[in-house]
Amino acid sequence: MSRHLNQLASNIAASPYRSARRLDPYWDGVWAPGANGHWLTASRMKRWDDARLIQARRLSRNLTVGVDTAAGRIRQMWEPKLSLLASLFAWKTATVEQVAALTGIGDIGVMRSRPVGDLFALEIADVGDLVLQYRQGAYSSRARMVRPALGSAFDRLFAPELTYPELVSITGGMPWSASGRYERHNVLTVELMLRAAEFLPGVATILGEPFSTVTDLLHGGTDQAGSSRAGDAVLVREDGLRIVFETAATVNARSAGLKARRWAEDLAARPFDDNGVVVVFLAVDRHDPFDMAVDRSNTRQMAKFVRQAVDQFPGRGANRTADRMFVASWQDWFPGPHQAGDGFDLLLADAAVGGDSWESRALLDPASVPAPARMSAPLDVVAAASGLRSVPHQLRRSTHERPQFDSLTLARTGWESLPPHRAGDKWRDRPQRADPFAPSGARSVAVLPDRYTF
Repeated sequence: MSRHLNQLASNIAASPYRSARRLDPYWDGVWAPGANGHWLTASRMKRWDDARLIQARRLSRNLTVGVDTAAGRIRQMWEPKLSLLASLFAWKTATVEQVAALTGIGDIGVMRSRPVGDLFALEIADVGDLVLQYRQGAYSSRARMVRPALGSAFDRLFAPELTYPELVSITGGMPWSASGRYERHNVLTVELMLRAAEFLPGVATILGEPFSTVTDLLHGGTDQAGSSRAGDAVLVREDGLRIVFETAATVNARSAGLKARRWAEDLAARPFDDNGVVVVFLAVDRHDPFDMAVDRSNTRQMAKFVRQAVDQFPGRGANRTADRMFVASWQDWFPGPHQAGDGFDLLLADAAVGGDSWESRALLDPASVPAPARMSAPLDVVAAASGLRSVPHQLRRSTHERPQFDSLTLARTGWESLPPHRAGDKWRDRPQRADPFAPSGARSVAVLPDRYTF
């Protein structure tokens, strides 16, 4: 039995960007088979305007801001810009509604926002549309997307303005990257993770692809050193189980089949109780937007590839690959526009248990999929992830649980300890007084300002 998302208990019920009110990127028919989004960069916009292919003055005002203006006010609306950049780094491509839901910052949810416009002008972000030719409706802005731009603009223009904790909150300390800018695949993955963060019980944190690498999850895997192979996202259950999601929007032997074999090989070589990793392949079948008929060929093909992978790499003893690889269907979890099926509540997925048999497992139920028995500090990742701005904002924990970089920050300034200062000093890059009610001019205990904490 399916229910409308409005009927589910939401932990962001007051948000105008909650799941029930966002564009449904699957059922609202924004993609025809094989279609791509339409993208605009700042330099391309100028060339098109010069060639009179478009009239730039008719675009949203924020997209016509000059690069000098955007650079001159780069520190304005600082927090929204940091959160937008973190979302682009972790999820690569998302609608502006999805970014607003991820960050909890409503101003990002409209394409006319200054953070979007300034980063577009600096060629740090590109803007796009899921639909363009017939875009006339009052809610057409819901189909607008953002993605990281190619090139070195982030490193040249924005990174020098960041404190180290701010950089870590965006990239986790990794180099900035714009790779993996897929459209339909990424937008569907973000939507899935947002719905999981909003509705599902027992979710400790959710991380995007850069934080879901095989090396990090399995402490090595079977790849050569330096491999960046990763899942599309990972959900950490409250007991430490890591559920890796692979969104299978295109299913063929070269992509999905190879990915299933590699995961099976890695899982067979790395005992579950040491890392707590399971993988679910969520097949996204094509559907006819007119009669809502669904072609289940992607789900059938994905199930075939997973069964073949499990048979080839079955694992040993208690570490059975069949207990760690699952197949689910987008249409089973979300059977209609803004609807959730019974399988979504516990993330029901099928495991290939032998022969032609499949067994349904509830990934959020410890009785169905147990927690790892030997894993060391399985929930340390939750505290660390709470400082990442790309984690859905309702899952981020209070700052006292996060790692702190006080010693690194002080070392970069050349100080051994924070110097005393006058209370009332309002410059945000200087140490702030611990007691905001201390008399003006009084000396008080120095504490790091927000920009220097993670």
